[in-house]
Amino acid sequence: MEFARIPFVHRIPLFAGFTTHSSTQDFWRNPLRQCTWQLTLCLAVLFALHQTALAQTDSSPALYPGELTIQMPGALVSPASVPTLKEIAAMSGEEIPQPVAVIRVHSDANNHYAPTWSGDGTAIGFLRSDLQKGTRKAVLQQPGQAPVTIYDDRTSFEDMVTWSSGPRSLMVFESNNEPNGSNNVHQTSIASPPQRITSGNGVIEFPAIHSSGQSSTLVFRRDRELYLATYRPDSALAESVDSIGEGEEAQLSPNGRFMAIVRRNESGNEYRLVIRETAGEREKTLCVATDAIIRNPRISPRGNEIAFHRRDIQNNRWALWVIPTSASEGDSSARELLADIRVQEDFRHVGPTWSPHSSGLWCFANTNAQAHYPLQFVRVSDASSFTVEYPLPITSASEAACNPVVRRPVLLFAGHTSKPRDIFAIVLSHQP
Repeated sequence: MEFARIPFVHRIPLFAGFTTHSSTQDFWRNPLRQCTWQLTLCLAVLFALHQTALAQTDSSPALYPGELTIQMPGALVSPASVPTLKEIAAMSGEEIPQPVAVIRVHSDANNHYAPTWSGDGTAIGFLRSDLQKGTRKAVLQQPGQAPVTIYDDRTSFEDMVTWSSGPRSLMVFESNNEPNGSNNVHQTSIASPPQRITSGNGVIEFPAIHSSGQSSTLVFRRDRELYLATYRPDSALAESVDSIGEGEEAQLSPNGRFMAIVRRNESGNEYRLVIRETAGEREKTLCVATDAIIRNPRISPRGNEIAFHRRDIQNNRWALWVIPTSASEGDSSARELLADIRVQEDFRHVGPTWSPHSSGLWCFANTNAQAHYPLQFVRVSDASSFTVEYPLPITSASEAACNPVVRRPVLLFAGHTSKPRDIFAIVLSHQP
């Protein structure tokens, strides 16, 4: 839903309360809609003021219909009250994006991790550690709806939630929701219930998917082997599954035409970052890391750069690196952008998050005061960076995820203000 260009009093959307989980079956049959009026009014006023401020600020970018319509109720963490029109106008005129608001998107008695945006920037997925059942669940949250816990009535274990690239938004994850407990890739979406799309035994990791209107391409790792599968989005199982060799993980490009692959030698002291066609077998090695680990390749929205995490085998300090996809095989085009960044060791599928323009990346620095980790943006062009402040009560922040839509400058992340780990969103004045 977008804000229309009509008088403000008619722009206030109806948000659903996000305090109750509904079962997957109930969600698709009868979505839960509970209005939280106080917060709805607060956020609606905030975003409407932001629109007006941008429209009245000559130095700000042009205002687009639907600017900052973030359909995400929760608790307003910061500021204590809605910013004034003058304050938002001043933020929008700054070169460096300013935090307009920080919102607690979801919170309950459980811990939550690894939030991620759908390709159209309207829905999110994340992981919930169910403390009562002793398991982990995938959760899907659509704007204006209650969050849905996938397989909520089962004792299955889910992990590695991610969304497809391409025109169709599908959420994929690994799950052992099988009678025999085998681990496979499952998919779901706003419009369809979850279903298994791979078969077989073994440990599946790092699913990545590109989905068009007619077909989907899936790459995943099973027992150190990488596989490429194609299938129709509405089919029950992948139609063809082919091995593409041993590897640590792979990531599909936004257009689905190639993928970035991390391969490792048998002794484990050399990692290679390669790109490979999805429709062929040609590969090109972009860089080699000796006595260092390469992890989490992420292709930029424009497809011209690959960001990845790298660290020396002998220490635990991760750095953010980037290399152009056009690099010649074996050249030295790989560059370090930031040293000593915060990388989530327990959720190995969480990688660097690009800005929609492909101009830079967001991450949390590993330097902290009282477990408060700075949120940083680094530009690919010259490795210059800046920090965006967020309120000190939020600690142990990590797993940043930038909304992929240019006119929705919002970052998701996980963090604490008390014992449970919650999902937060920071709304920025504009994209960098």
